[in-house]
Order: sequence, then structure tokens, then C-alpha cells
Amino acid sequence: MNVPKIFLNLFIILCWFCAPPVVMAETEPENYFNRLVKLKAEMELNFGLERLECFPFKRNVGFIEDQIKYGEKCYQGAAVLNQALGDVRGHMIKVIGVGEKFLRTNGFHSALIPWNASREEMADFLGKQFSREEQARLLDSVRELKQNILDKIHPTQILYCTQRISNDDCLRGYQTLSMGLTDLKRRTVGWSEVIISDSWREGDDPEARTLRFDASAAEMKKALFQTDPNSLWAPIKKGYEAINKKYGKAFKEDLQLGQFVCAPDLSAEECGQGADNFYRAASDPAMQDKFWGRVRVDRYNTTILDDFHGQIRYDLAPEEIVRVFSKKSPKREAEKFTVLGERYETLTQNNSAGLRAVCDLENMQAGFCARAYESFIEFLKSHRDYRVAEPWKNLMFVDARQLSRVNFALNSNSRAEYIYIDAHSSLKEMTRVLQSFAGASGPIFKL
Repeated sequence: MNVPKIFLNLFIILCWFCAPPVVMAETEPENYFNRLVKLKAEMELNFGLERLECFPFKRNVGFIEDQIKYGEKCYQGAAVLNQALGDVRGHMIKVIGVGEKFLRTNGFHSALIPWNASREEMADFLGKQFSREEQARLLDSVRELKQNILDKIHPTQILYCTQRISNDDCLRGYQTLSMGLTDLKRRTVGWSEVIISDSWREGDDPEARTLRFDASAAEMKKALFQTDPNSLWAPIKKGYEAINKKYGKAFKEDLQLGQFVCAPDLSAEECGQGADNFYRAASDPAMQDKFWGRVRVDRYNTTILDDFHGQIRYDLAPEEIVRVFSKKSPKREAEKFTVLGERYETLTQNNSAGLRAVCDLENMQAGFCARAYESFIEFLKSHRDYRVAEPWKNLMFVDARQLSRVNFALNSNSRAEYIYIDAHSSLKEMTRVLQSFAGASGPIFKL
């Protein structure tokens, strides 16, 4: 039955004003994400820091509970970093990752620092300067080695080092590869990219060949010329065919699963193990009452990404898969929250605060989005004279339990106009954050 739009809008408004007030807790845990976003903005303004990333090179982030802990560690490290940068003069660092070790990478403008290092240790590391001669010597060596390599192998795209390795390790990798190609006549390799890193596989591109920086010249040469994209893809393709034959019908009929994929660093056997575990878990009725768009089998991690997508560790037991994904919204609930979120977005448009509120389009469950909107509506009801300061125009709710979305918010190209808030923030926390952006113009407000 079609409900006239005017009555639908009236119903939404009545729901807004008649909803019971949200009682704010007297005390609550500090939300690390909301403070981390503001802290990064301070470092950007005060020290010229362009990017701050939380554990950017960590592959094993585990379950969502583990990611939250890494996020909290990142905030602790960033707070100390903010102090350390005040002790350093004339540093050249524009990109800093908070991780588990000290590392100079990607030339002279990027660095990784341990989250638990002291202020003095961070300041000492960041304060070490390289002379113009040292910089020129390294860059010239890298440039010459890269040209020698490209003259020999001629990849169709590019040759580069990842930021996972240090400047010295990058140089070492180029030197070893160049040495291995000394007696080789020019020939074209089948790889679109050749990458120097700390593993034999980097990223999801099947046409990219990754070489370990510490491998021998013979190992690098073999990896380049005795394998090609087709030879690596063949066993994986065969594994997918076996999975589809054995489980494909059940995945589609029981779960309406759209896509089943495995991380590229998994063997065909590991991929098959993950498929078998997921198949056994899928027999549980609770799993069949969820939306399933894309499931990715990973070497390390298990995460509910949103209402449709997720990833599971390849060796996770079926009962553990059920336990984790039992927290995923059932279909009807996901649909209800999706509709509710859309209504709230329409309802809060053109509000007197001057803030357009939206939810992150990536990795956001509809229930989290709707509840964040409800807190925002409560804020508007209780702060009718609130006006956001210039240049802020937009408010985005993100699932800050996921490190990938934390790093997105910290470094978004839209951060000059967007206020990013954890979708799990309480009304009290959201009020505290929004009040820090109230009234007078300016890019930084102290929480």
C-alpha cells in the first residue's frame, strides 16, 4: 500500500519529537577515535603532518575486538608523538604510521614509530636529519639501479618498493635484483608490476610480482622468469572450481551468497579449508537469516564488515564462525535499519545546526548508522541554538572499530569540511565532540 508522502513525513517528525529522551551516563570510557581525529588535526596544523596512519602494515589484526585494541594503542602512540614533534625542529616527515617498530621508508618524508615508544625515543628518531648529500646519494643510487633493472626486464607498468620496508632494505633489494640480471639480455616479463617488499605476495593484483628484498639474486630471477601470472593463477582457478562444485549450490541456495573469494596469499588447500569451514557454519539457521554479499577467506582476520560482507580466517572452526557472525543483523532487522537510516538522513537535512549528517558508505552496518542518527537527533532537540563553525558543513558517522575506517577518516581528502565521529559514540560523547566545533570559526577546537 502506498502511503502519501505528507503522512509519512508527519509520522517521522512525530517519532522524532515523541521519542523518549536518551539518558546520558555519568561516566563512560574515553572514545579514542574521536580524540584521535582531533589530535591528528592539531598535528597537521602545528607540525605540517599530512598523514597519520594506525598500524598501516599490520596484516594480522584478528577479530574486531583486537582492532579496537590496536586503535586504542594508536591513540596512545599519537598522543606521545604530538609531544615529541614539539621537541623536534626542522623535521622533514610528512607521513607517520603508528605501529610496532621504528622505520624510515619511502625516501625521507615517511616514517613508522612504535606505539609504545617514549617521547624521548620518538624525538630522537624523528630528529635525525639527513644531509642534502646523503639524500642525493641514496636517490641517485636507487634511480640508477631501477633504470638498469628496467632496461633488462621491461615490465609493462612499474617497478617500486613498498613502504613496508626501509630505505636501506629497498636499496638492498634493487642491488640484489640488478646483480641477478647482469648477464641477462633484455626481455619482457609477463608481470604488469614488479614490487620489492618484505614478502612474496603484496596486494590482490594477480599480475603483480612481489620479490622479497632479502631474497637471493637467484630466487628473484626465478620468481621473475620461471613463473608468470597464468602459472600462479592456474592452481587457484582449479581450487575455485573444486569449491564451486562441492559447495556452490549450498552457498547460493542456503545463503544466497553473491561471491566467495580467498586472499591471494592463501594456497588452494587453505582456500578449500576456509570454504569447508564456512560451508559447515552455513548449515546453522542463524547464518541463513543473514544477508551474504561477499565472503573473503583471509589468512589472519575475521570481521563483520557490514550487513552484506565479511571475512573469515581460513582455519577458524565452524562453531566460531557462527559465534562471530551471530552478531550480524538478521535480514529483516538490516532492512528495517536501512529504511530508518534513509528516513533519518532526510529528516535531518537543512537542520538549524548547519550540519549535513551522513553515514560512511563503506563497511557500515545499517543498525550502527541508524543509532548514530538517533543520537544526533537527540542532540539537535536539546541544543536548538547550536550552530557549527565554518568551514564545517558535514558530519560523517564511521565504524571506528575497524582500523581501515579509522585510517580513512584520519586522512580523508574531505577532512577540511567533514567532522568524523564514531558511530558508536554515546549521546554524551557526541555532544562533547560537536560542542568543540561550535560557534567561532577555526580548524581546531580543544576537547
